[in-house]
Amino acid sequence: NLHKISLHQIRAMLKFSAPLIPNTAIWWLQSSVNSLIITKHLGISYNGIYSVAVKFASVLHLVINVFDLAWQESAIKEFGKPYYKEFVTKTFNQYLVFLLSCVAVLIPFLRLVMEYLIDSAYIEAIPYIPFLLFSTAISACSGYFAQMIVAKNKNMKLLTTNFIGAISNILVVYVLLKYIGIWAIVISAVLSYSVIAIARYYQVKEDFMI
Repeated sequence: NLHKISLHQIRAMLKFSAPLIPNTAIWWLQSSVNSLIITKHLGISYNGIYSVAVKFASVLHLVINVFDLAWQESAIKEFGKPYYKEFVTKTFNQYLVFLLSCVAVLIPFLRLVMEYLIDSAYIEAIPYIPFLLFSTAISACSGYFAQMIVAKNKNMKLLTTNFIGAISNILVVYVLLKYIGIWAIVISAVLSYSVIAIARYYQVKEDFMI
């Protein structure tokens, strides 16, 4: 029944979801463009080394994705309730401890098993893995804040912070790539995710117990 279609509701849904489309596109570009840059400026062999390092960092990403699904629902459902500040603060503190614990456990574990899991030609990837694991943990923190921003219905802030992070990523890579090679990509990951996490934290800091 066309008379039951609410134009007001459609506009509200579009306003909510529209910023998420370019936000996702920027995130995809930021995570994918590094391989293209390495291949173009350093060569395919270096891209292979970087790809191996990233694959090991993706182990932590699997855990983060599971948490994100649960946190997305909880952040929206609990938003506005009297205990919301205490809830998000305690959850974040526990999540942060869990993330850093995972990084601390994975670094020596992966160092032990890498020689058995990958070809010796890619052994150069080992030094990059701890930093990529750490950048993944920082990215998880920014994702935590992102769900709080969604709960506040301020999705345009997600787009803005992601755009800032993408610009900082590109600048660091192009300035340092010719001097330090793959390390430029690794450093840019840590810095850009840190920029996004800090920017998003300032969008939701009033919802934390300080």
